[in-house]
Amino acid sequence: MKKHLTLTTIAVIATAMLIGCKKDNNNIAAAKSKTQLLTEKTWKQVKIEERTNTTDPWNDITATYQTCELDDVITFTSAGAFTQTEGATKCSSSDPDLVESGNWSFQSNETIIRFSFGGSTDDATIETLDANTLKFSFSDPSVPEYLRVTMGH
Repeated sequence: MKKHLTLTTIAVIATAMLIGCKKDNNNIAAAKSKTQLLTEKTWKQVKIEERTNTTDPWNDITATYQTCELDDVITFTSAGAFTQTEGATKCSSSDPDLVESGNWSFQSNETIIRFSFGGSTDDATIETLDANTLKFSFSDPSVPEYLRVTMGH
């Protein structure tokens, strides 16, 4: 499950319109699109949570992951591709630099991010997407389990 979660975070997912702002030359704030927010910087996992049903509280399971899994760098492109590459540490020195690659797209009025990679597709609900945070959740009916990933720069 950890490998599946790491691949899905590439990556990645708002239930409300969240806006990042920048000043132009006239000091007028310009709203960034969700695509701009997602693609302008790389992302790393900072928190991973799970629960077994929608009424349970979220349980932080970040400590169950190795540093070599959490420091992977996830890059989204405006063309709809993503890559997950090894971060500063590798779990094994023989691991390739490229962990996973695939495609992403927004769905349902940009409230869902769809990840397609390795012949599978996962949809994740965006909870927060702003200049500093990407938080999304998804369920895995085969477990059953609900996962939530928080990413930062």
